[in-house]
Amino acid sequence: STSEKSSIIAIIYRFLRRHGYFPKREKHDIASSSKSMRVNSLLVNRKVSLTTGERSKIRSQAHHVKNNPHISNTCDSRLFRSAMGKAAQFKRFHAEQGNRLLNELRLIRDKAKK
Repeated sequence: STSEKSSIIAIIYRFLRRHGYFPKREKHDIASSSKSMRVNSLLVNRKVSLTTGERSKIRSQAHHVKNNPHISNTCDSRLFRSAMGKAAQFKRFHAEQGNRLLNELRLIRDKAKK
C-alpha cells in the first residue's frame, strides 16, 4: 500500500542521512513491474535490455550506413565507427539481432578495405 511504501522510503532516507548522504528526491521514483524501469538508460524490468526506440535508432543508423555509398566506402568515417560501436552495444543485450547487424557492417568494412 501507499502508506507502507512511504514509511519504507522514510526509513531509507533516514538511514542515508545518518551516514552523511543527501539523496535528491526529485531523481527518485517508485516503479511497479507494470511500468518500465530504467537504470542508466537501460530497461531493467525482467532482464537488462535496450528500449525498442533505441534499438530502432541503432538499426536505422546501420541501414543509413549500408545504403550511403560515401559512408560505406570509407570505413574510417565517424558515422561508420559510431554505427559499429552501437551495433556492438546492441549485441550485448540482444545477441541474435546484434550479431546480424554487426555481420552486415563487417561485410561492408571488408569490402571497403579491398
